[in-house]
Amino acid sequence: LVIDDHQRTSIPGLYAAGDVAKGLDQISHAMGEASVAATTIRNDLAKERPLLR
Repeated sequence: LVIDDHQRTSIPGLYAAGDVAKGLDQISHAMGEASVAATTIRNDLAKERPLLR
């Protein structure tokens, strides 16, 4: 899969991390990418539906 710096794929709403994104077989690398993806998902959702405080 091709991803951008925020783990987004070319398909809207689809994010990728770990082996499927880069092919590296390292859990620490996958966990870092997953953290980036989770933050990006949260930020992208907040643009659509701002969080109420």
